[in-house]
Amino acid sequence: MNTTDLSCSIEHQVVQRFADAAYIALRPTFELGANTVLASFDEAEEFRIDYGPAHGPSFTMETYTDAEQAVAMIITIKAAYPHLRIWYDGKETHDEIIGDVWLGLAEFWSFASEWWEVMQWVMDGSLSPDDPEVLIAIDEVPLIAKVIAHATS
Repeated sequence: MNTTDLSCSIEHQVVQRFADAAYIALRPTFELGANTVLASFDEAEEFRIDYGPAHGPSFTMETYTDAEQAVAMIITIKAAYPHLRIWYDGKETHDEIIGDVWLGLAEFWSFASEWWEVMQWVMDGSLSPDDPEVLIAIDEVPLIAKVIAHATS
């Protein structure tokens, strides 16, 4: 088999994987001894992207140490496969993300973190993006700046 045939075969496998899947999920995790366990966003060491059929086991597609990269990959996959439902499966909640992925995640993360709650106040107009309280939150969780920029653009 030549490299072109191998490349086409791998591409077909990737296309088939998501064509048959019903969902894709972001799962924050950390290592506890010899086990990988579910984490909240704030305590995560890694972010797994899992996918699977509606009724059946899930499979890990990729693992990222950076939440922003993991979310970007989910957005890319969703754009290519619009039939996929997107889920967040963290310690804070297990819920489907409807609409904008970044804003949905920020809402989930605000349940467990005062820093993300500040971001929600920016979204509802209670605080401006340059408010000192928001700047402190961004110092603590730099990803908040990206979500605010995304939401206000």
